[in-house]
Amino acid sequence: MNSILKNHRYEILSINGFTEFHGIRESKHTKYFDIFLKSGKNIKCSFNHPFLQNGNIKKACDIVEGDYLDTENE
Repeated sequence: MNSILKNHRYEILSINGFTEFHGIRESKHTKYFDIFLKSGKNIKCSFNHPFLQNGNIKKACDIVEGDYLDTENE
């Protein structure tokens, strides 16, 4: 990776601990999923948005009611 683009200010918490954060990318989608958490929080995301479930990646379109997702506080 080009050192000019390297971020030296922020890190993001991943399943492997804190790692370098290379920025946010905005994507335009015409269809979204609304995922409602038990806490009352709502996540609006694309069909292919990745979530962690038992340490494995699961796409939003494959999540069904009653699934448990790996979250920081729940």
